[in-house]
Amino acid sequence: MIALNWVLPRLADAANWVISEVARAVIAAAVLLLGAWLYEWVRVVRAPLTGKWRQDIRRQKGRPKNTTDMVRCKQKGETLKARIKRIESDSPISGDVGKRWQFGGVEREGVVVGHFVGKKKGRFSKGPDNSDSFGTIILLKKSDNPDWYTGFYKRYSRRVVREGSKVEIMEVKLDWYRTKKPASASVLQRLRSLIKGITSKGPGQGSR
Repeated sequence: MIALNWVLPRLADAANWVISEVARAVIAAAVLLLGAWLYEWVRVVRAPLTGKWRQDIRRQKGRPKNTTDMVRCKQKGETLKARIKRIESDSPISGDVGKRWQFGGVEREGVVVGHFVGKKKGRFSKGPDNSDSFGTIILLKKSDNPDWYTGFYKRYSRRVVREGSKVEIMEVKLDWYRTKKPASASVLQRLRSLIKGITSKGPGQGSR
């Protein structure tokens, strides 16, 4: 009995110590994961191409229509990923507005190179079927305007000829313009202002 009275309290102390150490380890891991996530989020937010862009494609040889697409871009290091959606078109063909593409590429020293692939009409996807549209985009940043990239895209074009059909490569000029300052950037500015306001207060200078 005396032995139990001596052992039980020590077992309880050991169990409490194990629980507290496990809790500390879990909290430390959660803090590290949150810090890593915040670091990656800030990297993406502060990247020059992250945000909304307008892709304008004007009427030109081989393409008798004007179109405007919305580009939602994320940049992580040199890697770019974007979703493209057609929002305006003067094409007489119905169903042009609403087409969607996925874009992936890289940005290096003001040059963007990537591939776009049209999205299929799936059971849960929106917009018309665009699976036959794919190609390459090459853009160059304007030296006097970081919110303007100009260049072209290349894609194949199939046309009917007497012998059957003929595949050609089209080159079409286009421009990317930033539509507005990314909302995430303004969030960072507000956070900086808040932190600056807190740290600039001296001892005893609380809110009055």
